[in-house]
Amino acid sequence: MALRVDALRYELGNWLDGGNPSGNSVTQRVIYFQTGIHIIFHKDLQTTLLGVGTGDLPDAFVIAYKELETKLKPQFRHRTHNQYLAWWIAGGLLALILWVLVLVFSWKRDLNWLAIGRLSWWIVVLSCLAEDTLETQAGVTFAVFSIVLFSISNAKSRK
Repeated sequence: MALRVDALRYELGNWLDGGNPSGNSVTQRVIYFQTGIHIIFHKDLQTTLLGVGTGDLPDAFVIAYKELETKLKPQFRHRTHNQYLAWWIAGGLLALILWVLVLVFSWKRDLNWLAIGRLSWWIVVLSCLAEDTLETQAGVTFAVFSIVLFSISNAKSRK
């Protein structure tokens, strides 16, 4: 653990001193997040509200990396690694709100806090913070399975 903390301190210190963040997972994710925010707010209100579209998403990142003059090497220039931000960039604020509503309405009150559905719901919500969870078939399958499982679990617990 101490070794990882030292590596993280070096990684952050190197980046804050103007070093290249390529190959450093934490600083790369900061760059990805900054690039995503740049795409959302740099252009116009239409991009903020409606997004760039799923087809134009890769091009939007290429352009944003050039505009930001990032030090990341091309092989390390990826998308946001944050599903909420990815939905906002691709589909605009409307897509983000719809996804959050899906999450909110799939969360139903019950007394069984340790239900597997509730645990899997939390896994989906938290994984969307650190990964583009819904950009892979495995992520979509897990998210849908979790939300449906949670709904069924709640329906049975109310009977």
